[in-house]
Amino acid sequence: MTVLVTLTLAGADTGPFDIYSDADGYTTPLASGISKAALQAGYTLTGVPNGATIIRVTSLSTCTNSVNMLISGGTTTTTTSTTSTSTSTTTTTTTVAGPVEYTIDNSATGSSASACSGSTTTSLVYALPGYTVPIVTMIFYDSPSLTTPFVGSSGWRKLTRSGTDYAVEVDVNGELTNYVSC
Repeated sequence: MTVLVTLTLAGADTGPFDIYSDADGYTTPLASGISKAALQAGYTLTGVPNGATIIRVTSLSTCTNSVNMLISGGTTTTTTSTTSTSTSTTTTTTTVAGPVEYTIDNSATGSSASACSGSTTTSLVYALPGYTVPIVTMIFYDSPSLTTPFVGSSGWRKLTRSGTDYAVEVDVNGELTNYVSC
Protein backbone atom coordinates (compact mmCIF):
# COMPACT_ATOMS: atom_id res chain seq x y z
CA MET A 1 0.00 0.00 0.00
CA THR A 2 1.16 3.55 -0.70
CA VAL A 3 0.39 6.23 1.90
CA LEU A 4 0.75 10.00 1.66
CA VAL A 5 2.02 11.17 5.06
CA THR A 6 1.59 14.87 5.79
CA LEU A 7 2.89 16.24 9.08
CA THR A 8 0.90 19.33 10.08
CA LEU A 9 2.38 19.89 13.56
CA ALA A 10 6.15 19.84 14.07
CA GLY A 11 8.12 21.73 16.69
CA ALA A 12 11.24 23.76 15.91
CA ASP A 13 13.59 21.12 17.36
CA THR A 14 12.10 18.08 15.60
CA GLY A 15 13.35 15.97 12.73
CA PRO A 16 14.60 14.08 10.90
CA PHE A 17 11.97 11.38 11.36
CA ASP A 18 11.51 7.61 11.18
CA ILE A 19 8.12 6.24 10.08
CA TYR A 20 6.60 3.03 11.50
CA SER A 21 3.27 1.18 11.27
CA ASP A 22 1.18 -0.72 13.76
CA ALA A 23 1.33 -3.84 11.55
CA ASP A 24 4.51 -4.97 13.37
CA GLY A 25 4.00 -3.08 16.64
CA TYR A 26 6.08 -0.07 15.48
CA THR A 27 9.34 -2.06 15.59
CA THR A 28 10.76 -1.83 12.06
CA PRO A 29 10.94 1.57 10.32
CA LEU A 30 9.21 1.77 6.96
CA ALA A 31 11.34 4.85 6.20
CA SER A 32 14.26 6.45 8.05
CA GLY A 33 15.79 9.91 8.25
CA ILE A 34 12.93 11.71 6.49
CA SER A 35 13.26 15.51 6.73
CA LYS A 36 10.63 17.70 8.39
CA ALA A 37 10.28 19.67 5.13
CA ALA A 38 9.52 16.48 3.18
CA LEU A 39 6.84 15.43 5.69
CA GLN A 40 5.26 18.86 5.80
CA ALA A 41 5.09 18.92 2.00
CA GLY A 42 3.54 15.43 1.91
CA TYR A 43 5.79 12.36 1.83
CA THR A 44 4.77 9.35 -0.29
CA LEU A 45 5.47 6.20 1.71
CA THR A 46 5.48 2.94 -0.25
CA GLY A 47 5.53 -0.58 1.11
CA VAL A 48 3.07 -0.01 3.96
CA PRO A 49 1.74 -3.44 5.04
CA ASN A 50 -1.88 -4.04 4.03
CA GLY A 51 -2.91 -4.71 7.65
CA ALA A 52 -1.60 -1.36 8.90
CA THR A 53 -4.16 1.07 10.34
CA ILE A 54 -1.83 3.56 12.09
CA ILE A 55 1.37 5.27 10.96
CA ARG A 56 3.76 6.52 13.67
CA VAL A 57 6.13 9.39 12.84
CA THR A 58 8.98 9.64 15.39
CA SER A 59 11.46 12.50 15.64
CA LEU A 60 15.12 11.45 15.86
CA SER A 61 16.44 14.76 17.26
CA THR A 62 16.76 15.80 20.90
CA CYS A 63 12.96 16.00 20.88
CA THR A 64 11.95 12.34 20.41
CA ASN A 65 8.17 12.75 20.36
CA SER A 66 5.99 10.56 18.17
CA VAL A 67 2.71 11.27 16.43
CA ASN A 68 0.25 8.49 15.58
CA MET A 69 -1.80 9.05 12.43
CA LEU A 70 -4.80 6.97 11.40
CA ILE A 71 -4.68 5.66 7.86
CA SER A 72 -7.86 6.87 6.21
CA GLY A 73 -9.12 8.16 2.92
CA GLY A 74 -9.93 6.74 -0.46
CA THR A 75 -8.19 4.69 -3.04
CA THR A 76 -6.99 5.57 -6.48
CA THR A 77 -6.94 2.78 -9.05
CA THR A 78 -4.77 3.05 -12.14
CA THR A 79 -5.30 0.50 -14.91
CA THR A 80 -2.78 0.03 -17.72
CA SER A 81 -3.42 -2.23 -20.72
CA THR A 82 -1.37 -3.27 -23.72
CA THR A 83 -2.53 -4.51 -27.12
CA SER A 84 -1.09 -8.05 -26.98
CA THR A 85 -1.94 -8.84 -23.36
CA SER A 86 -3.99 -7.09 -20.75
CA THR A 87 -2.18 -5.87 -17.66
CA SER A 88 -3.90 -4.31 -14.69
CA THR A 89 -2.04 -2.34 -12.05
CA THR A 90 -3.78 -1.14 -8.91
CA THR A 91 -2.23 1.58 -6.78
CA THR A 92 -3.78 2.41 -3.43
CA THR A 93 -3.02 5.89 -2.20
CA THR A 94 -4.18 6.75 1.30
CA THR A 95 -3.82 10.09 2.99
CA VAL A 96 -2.63 10.22 6.58
CA ALA A 97 -3.47 13.35 8.53
CA GLY A 98 -2.07 14.55 11.82
CA PRO A 99 -4.00 15.26 15.00
CA VAL A 100 -6.53 18.09 15.11
CA GLU A 101 -5.59 20.99 17.41
CA TYR A 102 -8.07 22.84 19.66
CA THR A 103 -7.67 25.36 22.50
CA ILE A 104 -9.63 24.86 25.71
CA ASP A 105 -10.27 26.77 28.93
CA ASN A 106 -8.29 25.54 31.95
CA SER A 107 -11.24 25.94 34.34
CA ALA A 108 -14.76 24.58 34.22
CA THR A 109 -17.80 26.79 34.86
CA GLY A 110 -21.36 26.07 35.93
CA SER A 111 -23.19 26.56 32.65
CA SER A 112 -22.66 26.49 28.91
CA ALA A 113 -23.66 30.18 28.72
CA SER A 114 -20.99 31.23 31.24
CA ALA A 115 -18.39 29.13 29.42
CA CYS A 116 -19.26 30.83 26.12
CA SER A 117 -19.32 34.36 27.47
CA GLY A 118 -16.77 34.46 30.28
CA SER A 119 -14.08 31.92 29.51
CA THR A 120 -10.76 32.20 27.72
CA THR A 121 -9.20 29.27 25.87
CA THR A 122 -5.55 28.99 26.89
CA SER A 123 -4.46 25.34 26.69
CA LEU A 124 -3.87 23.20 23.62
CA VAL A 125 -5.64 19.84 23.32
CA TYR A 126 -5.64 17.42 20.42
CA ALA A 127 -8.13 15.05 18.79
CA LEU A 128 -7.78 12.20 16.34
CA PRO A 129 -7.50 13.14 12.66
CA GLY A 130 -10.88 13.95 11.17
CA TYR A 131 -12.40 15.32 14.38
CA THR A 132 -12.59 18.91 13.14
CA VAL A 133 -15.84 19.68 14.98
CA PRO A 134 -16.97 18.41 18.40
CA ILE A 135 -18.65 15.02 18.47
CA VAL A 136 -19.95 13.39 21.66
CA THR A 137 -17.61 10.48 22.64
CA MET A 138 -14.53 11.98 20.94
CA ILE A 139 -11.40 12.00 23.13
CA PHE A 140 -9.14 14.99 23.73
CA TYR A 141 -5.43 14.44 24.40
CA ASP A 142 -2.72 16.54 26.11
CA SER A 143 -0.20 16.23 23.28
CA PRO A 144 -0.11 15.60 19.52
CA SER A 145 1.21 12.07 20.19
CA LEU A 146 -2.39 11.22 21.25
CA THR A 147 -1.22 9.01 24.12
CA THR A 148 -2.38 10.81 27.30
CA PRO A 149 -6.03 11.88 27.54
CA PHE A 150 -6.81 15.42 28.68
CA VAL A 151 -8.13 15.32 32.26
CA GLY A 152 -11.40 17.21 32.36
CA SER A 153 -13.85 17.59 35.24
CA SER A 154 -17.50 18.31 35.83
CA GLY A 155 -18.65 21.61 34.40
CA TRP A 156 -18.54 23.51 31.11
CA ARG A 157 -15.41 24.79 29.35
CA LYS A 158 -14.92 26.94 26.29
CA LEU A 159 -13.36 25.11 23.33
CA THR A 160 -12.11 26.86 20.17
CA ARG A 161 -11.00 25.64 16.74
CA SER A 162 -10.50 27.77 13.64
CA GLY A 163 -12.29 30.76 15.17
CA THR A 164 -15.40 28.79 16.17
CA ASP A 165 -16.29 28.58 19.87
CA TYR A 166 -18.14 25.81 21.69
CA ALA A 167 -19.08 25.15 25.30
CA VAL A 168 -18.12 21.56 26.14
CA GLU A 169 -18.19 19.11 28.99
CA VAL A 170 -15.13 16.83 29.09
CA ASP A 171 -14.85 14.04 31.67
CA VAL A 172 -11.74 12.88 33.56
CA ASN A 173 -10.94 10.43 30.71
CA GLY A 174 -10.82 13.21 28.10
CA GLU A 175 -14.14 12.18 26.57
CA LEU A 176 -16.48 14.87 25.25
CA THR A 177 -19.85 14.18 26.92
CA ASN A 178 -21.81 17.26 25.82
CA TYR A 179 -21.39 20.41 23.73
CA VAL A 180 -23.21 23.44 22.36
CA SER A 181 -22.17 26.09 19.86
CA CYS A 182 -21.48 29.53 21.35
